[in-house]
Amino acid sequence: MNEQQASLHLYAHIYPANASCKNVNWTIIQGEELAYVTPQGLLVAHGTQAGQIIVRATTIDGSQLHQDLTVEKASFTVPVESIRIYPEEELYIDNSTGVQRIELAAQVYPEEATNPQVAWNIIEGSEFAYIE
Repeated sequence: MNEQQASLHLYAHIYPANASCKNVNWTIIQGEELAYVTPQGLLVAHGTQAGQIIVRATTIDGSQLHQDLTVEKASFTVPVESIRIYPEEELYIDNSTGVQRIELAAQVYPEEATNPQVAWNIIEGSEFAYIE
């Protein structure tokens, strides 16, 4: 699994071909933090980490026969979708310099973005403000 293929549809072939019940129960026995599997066998990656996922198909006819499949998941890049800028505190006057100051903070979304670093720049009004 990788960024281009973040899901896999899994199929279980039940033998003999004339078996009366060909349904299985899908479970993840290792790597639940990396992916989830639907009752229909759709394995969907989540999170950014790489690792090994072991999926199990278990018959539901009472025999409890099962087969495991190991899937390797590559690490994913999670892009920044939005940024919220907010004041850390109200505008105040720096007593040592007499200059009005405001401290700003930025919150990047989603929070699990691969690179949440923010570069601060003044686009307009640099004659009135500066960044320390």
